[in-house]
Amino acid sequence: MPIKYAAVFQGATRVAEHPVAQFPALSDICQKLATKESSKGKTNRAKLTDDSQGVDINYTVNSQGLILICVTTQDLPIRVGFDFLARVEKNCKGDRRDWTFDKDTLRKEVAWSNDPQNDIARKVQGQIDEVKDIMLENVDKVLERHDKLETMVQKSDQMANEAQTFFKRGRDIRRKLCCQEVKLNMMMVGAVVIVIIVIVLIVCKPNFSSCS
Repeated sequence: MPIKYAAVFQGATRVAEHPVAQFPALSDICQKLATKESSKGKTNRAKLTDDSQGVDINYTVNSQGLILICVTTQDLPIRVGFDFLARVEKNCKGDRRDWTFDKDTLRKEVAWSNDPQNDIARKVQGQIDEVKDIMLENVDKVLERHDKLETMVQKSDQMANEAQTFFKRGRDIRRKLCCQEVKLNMMMVGAVVIVIIVIVLIVCKPNFSSCS
């Protein structure tokens, strides 16, 4: 949860905290901070980081001596913590000597601040992130489609080259078959002529004396 602990002090006196007795170490840190700031007697607004606890400590000291502190996780934007303190301060009524504070208000403000739906900036950022994710997904789809189209073009070019090669080979084969057919016909004609000549020589004898 973003806001882990919150407390309101009048000077060094704690008048409200939430949650109660759940984080004694954080409660002790805030008490020491309030005691230190109350002794200065001047307004202040700052953020401290406690790496040992893994938290940020946002606090304000107003002109009435009220010290408002909230302890948040380190990933929470600083504006969220100080917006919370500003809302809590509006609920502090009266003057330095006599003011009232509804302790349940602190619990409600913590719950309100820890609800992401109530942080407009975080909500808008979430919507931006959602749109960004959709855009990235669409870009991935376009790139994937482009890759598929490029693959199809490459396959088409390959098929065209293969078809051209097949046509060339077919033409060469037809030409070769035609040449073989011509040679075969010539051989057959030659064979027939030779057979005729042989028959004539047998019948008519070489000097054609039998055919005169």
